[in-house]
Amino acid sequence: MSGSEIEHQLERLGQTWPGQSVADRVAERLQGTAPSIRSHRLPTPLLYRAIGVLAATIAVVALGFWLRMPQTLQAALRQSLQESNSWHMTFEGFDNGDVMRGEVWFHRDHGFRTELKGQVTVDNGTQSYTWSRTGDDSPVLLRPSMDGVAVVSEMCDLSNIPSDWKKQRQPQLDQEVDGDQCQAFVLGRKANSEGEALDARLVALVDHQTRPRLMIRQRLVRGGWEQQTRITVDYERPIGAAVFEPDYPPDATVVNVQSALKGRFPLTEAAATQEKNGLMFAVHDLIPIDDGTWYVVSSVRGTPEYLQKYPPVKRRLNLNHTAFDVAWQLGSHGSAGSATQLLMFKMEWQGVEYLWRLVYWPHNASQTHGAEPGKLRVPLGAGHIHPDRRGSGDVQLHTSIELDVPIGHADKSTLEEVIAKARIDMQLVSSVFAETGSLLIARSMDENVVQFTSFDKITDEAYAQELRKARWQMQTDNLSGADPPADWVATISDSSDSGSGTGSFSGGTGAEFLDDPLPLPGRVFGGVVDSAERPVANATVTVLVRRFLQEQDGLYQGPEPWSAITDATGQYSIAPSGTIRPNHDEVRIKVIAKGFADVLTDDDEKTVFKGALPRVEMLAGRRIKGRLVDNDGKAVAKAIVRFQFGNEDLSATWDSGPFPVDKDGGFSLSIPSDGLAAAAVYPTGFAPGGLHAKSFAEQDFREVCIIPGCIEPLVLDTNLGC
Repeated sequence: MSGSEIEHQLERLGQTWPGQSVADRVAERLQGTAPSIRSHRLPTPLLYRAIGVLAATIAVVALGFWLRMPQTLQAALRQSLQESNSWHMTFEGFDNGDVMRGEVWFHRDHGFRTELKGQVTVDNGTQSYTWSRTGDDSPVLLRPSMDGVAVVSEMCDLSNIPSDWKKQRQPQLDQEVDGDQCQAFVLGRKANSEGEALDARLVALVDHQTRPRLMIRQRLVRGGWEQQTRITVDYERPIGAAVFEPDYPPDATVVNVQSALKGRFPLTEAAATQEKNGLMFAVHDLIPIDDGTWYVVSSVRGTPEYLQKYPPVKRRLNLNHTAFDVAWQLGSHGSAGSATQLLMFKMEWQGVEYLWRLVYWPHNASQTHGAEPGKLRVPLGAGHIHPDRRGSGDVQLHTSIELDVPIGHADKSTLEEVIAKARIDMQLVSSVFAETGSLLIARSMDENVVQFTSFDKITDEAYAQELRKARWQMQTDNLSGADPPADWVATISDSSDSGSGTGSFSGGTGAEFLDDPLPLPGRVFGGVVDSAERPVANATVTVLVRRFLQEQDGLYQGPEPWSAITDATGQYSIAPSGTIRPNHDEVRIKVIAKGFADVLTDDDEKTVFKGALPRVEMLAGRRIKGRLVDNDGKAVAKAIVRFQFGNEDLSATWDSGPFPVDKDGGFSLSIPSDGLAAAAVYPTGFAPGGLHAKSFAEQDFREVCIIPGCIEPLVLDTNLGC
């Protein structure tokens, strides 16, 4: 479920809250003309009645204000920052006696300035400038203006603080902050799922206006509380306009990141392009390498018509960048159509995803693979990201093409020469995302997982060795992290011998076509954690491969599902059998654990193919039970129910996915404990409806009355109870 869907549903829920609507009506009445004051006293009964009406009015208005107050600490901080004309925030991190410090200044009329980790960002409301204070010759990055309140409140990362934080008062810790008396709230984390001791906590000091002033994260070390981070906010602080001047070195080079990559790889100058299913694929660079591989730089974006119908999905990455997701290319080593790819790096910029990789065909190094002479047929593919872009079987659509690309480079290059060329793009990409540190590039694999390193921490020669090792791993199916034999040479021949010597391919994972069934690895590993990154033990994990055949426009059963129980470290493993079609199969992971909301998620990247499944994060939950009945109390056995959840600032969302009720109309599942949850009900032969999960007490059985009628627009309200 996307953030926009959650936001829309919560907005609809808010429109039906009775407290808010009553408060609005009372407010309208209070704004009317007041009656003239009479000189005589009211009779005592009337006086009492008037006092009662006034008290009730005040209580209702107060309730309305309470409903409008932010219910999470994250939301309280954001609202406080938003309502202040100016503020100054300091960040302090403590590590073995070292103190790392950062500052943010904000003024409603001048913009904001951040100084964090050697990086300076100045935003004057029109443009944003970012530069380094480390003394190097890195450029000044020019970007459009950003929402300073939004990005800074997200930097504070209070999203895991529960919405009932106001109940955790600790008066003995009350103190003054910059001369203002503040109340203390202590929000802790249990040492384990059963114990009561706290091993980490957040101490929040809030002033009389409910504005967070001081937030200290602490951990328990040898019986005492040790500071980890400290955030202090000084509201309405006078700040001069000079603070918001972009005072970068006068001789610095200014790079406009809006046009940096667009100018580097303009679509009009691509070597080849092709549109399919609303996506425009392009190959910008194609270089043959003397070991039989090809260096390929490609991109994918939506056409204007596609973007109008399926807008990009926004995703905040960091202080200076919001991703606009349209489609994704494979971000790992693995099969790519009839070829095998070795990932170098990738990035998304303004709705376009760029991919740098090496591609090779296991046997036919000298052929053009179906293309006419002078061209190479390059496999390209991308998954659609918009939630409404789904293919057969209601799975997210994936589009694959083969693009005939002119071979512009007659002479073959060495791998080191190609890496030196790619390093120019590495530096450009890294400068675009300078505040996140150096660009991470893919290395070889260790225990079935692709390893990454900073591009500026490895030489061209060393990186070439890493890519050759990755290729040996793919060609021999040896993904353990071991080094190739000393006499192994990375070339491609027609031999089927995969032993030492010439690195020929034996028909392993990369040799198959994307649409052909491939054998699953003998052992697949995964992990489960909670929202605080702690392992979840004794969770039941079920992995299911759902198989969809587009040419038949239908679904048929893949291998039988596999189940496992997580150990004390939250890890599990399964021993799958059968095959998987990387382009058409859906790998679904279901996790159930006591005290947590049920999780149903997908292995979108098909990491199961490499012996690993994505780590699953679980939210604290409570179990609810219900049964659908009609007006006569009879069970409604044919219905689909779907629960969805979101907290107030939408930093956490959850979706149960659609599921059928049983033959008695019953359903039972665990939903998140905090935030708002609602359900959509789609019964056969009845009008669809919705309900608040709030109306279910934990473990209590509730009957939900379904109203007969034709299909009508879904309304989320609380009027479906019998």
